[in-house]
Amino acid sequence: MTSARAPRLGSAVVVVSEGRVLLGRRAKDPNRGKWVLPGGGVRPFESIAEAGRRELREETGLEIEVDDVVAVREIINKPDEHRLIVFSAGRPVGGRICPASDLDDVRFFSQAEIQGLAVSAVVRSVLDQHGWIEPVAA
Repeated sequence: MTSARAPRLGSAVVVVSEGRVLLGRRAKDPNRGKWVLPGGGVRPFESIAEAGRRELREETGLEIEVDDVVAVREIINKPDEHRLIVFSAGRPVGGRICPASDLDDVRFFSQAEIQGLAVSAVVRSVLDQHGWIEPVAA
C-alpha cells in the first residue's frame, strides 16, 4: 500500500514592469527548457507573499513587492506529483536581474514576444487568464 503525501504548496509571482512580464527558463525538471513564472515552495510558517519575495530574490536577483493573489492552479500527476501553486501579482523594487538557482535565463517579455515561447501548460493558463498570451486552439 502506498502512503499518500500532502500536496506541496508553491508561490509564484507574475512580475510586471513597464508593460513587460518576467519569465525564467527552467534549468532542471520539471519543465526543463520551458519558460515559467518564477517561484517555488512555501516553507513552514512562511506566507505566500514571503515565499514569493524569497524565491524571486533567489532565482532572479530581483527584490519585489508582492500584491494580491491573481490565480491558483492545481497539478496532479498520479502517483508522484500533487502541487498547489498560488500566483500573485508583483513588481520589482530593487536588485539586479540575474538567473540563478533553478533558472538558466531570466528576462522581461512583451506580450508579442511571449507568443512563440515554450511555456508550461500551467503558466500558459495563467498568462492566458490575464491577457498575456493567446490561447491555444483546440
